Amino acid sequence: MTKLNQILNKEINAGFAKNLTQVEYVNGPFLAECVTLFSRFKCQNCGLYGRAILCPPMLAMTYPQFITIESSREFYQKKVECGAVLVFKNDGTIPWKINEEELAHITFKERYGRQLKGVENGSAKAINKYMRRIQTCLRRQYNIKAMSLIAGHCDVCPGSHRCPNRSNPPCKHNGLTSLEATGLDVYKILRKLKIEYEYPALTYLTQVTLLIVRK
Repeated sequence: MTKLNQILNKEINAGFAKNLTQVEYVNGPFLAECVTLFSRFKCQNCGLYGRAILCPPMLAMTYPQFITIESSREFYQKKVECGAVLVFKNDGTIPWKINEEELAHITFKERYGRQLKGVENGSAKAINKYMRRIQTCLRRQYNIKAMSLIAGHCDVCPGSHRCPNRSNPPCKHNGLTSLEATGLDVYKILRKLKIEYEYPALTYLTQVTLLIVRK
């Protein structure tokens, strides 16, 4: 394991709860192969397409490297040194916060089908918070050009889901965008890494985030 991977591994293990089940380290060319048009089609089927500041097509106003599939692929191929794929799995029985006392009001039991949606929402908020923390830590403490990509939409700014700067791009608050928004096909990443998942989620939920380090 390289020194960079050791640093990433240390900070990742210090930051996440028990639902983090796997971390896989990949390089830029691996990620470039996972950029597909399918991911942008998924974005177009989301209600935030064309509305959220860090979702396509407005995403390019903050991160111009993601304006097209071709430019996204070139970015990962030439500008990314390495990446850590973080895989979170939960059947409803695993806490998603480090401080489990914050979840004392929840009865943890196996969930099925649409019941997993509640697990997904709570888990995503916690995961996004941790991804923001680790990005800040790597930048400030180690001077590493880190960038966190999340599952779902950015919720960095407090309040409602409506971005306070939506009418005034680019993003002013180091917001986090999703893997799909940059062109990455999450299912292809999982298949290439031979990681099992369910889609649609029936008995367990799989969430994926990505921490990349730029050259």
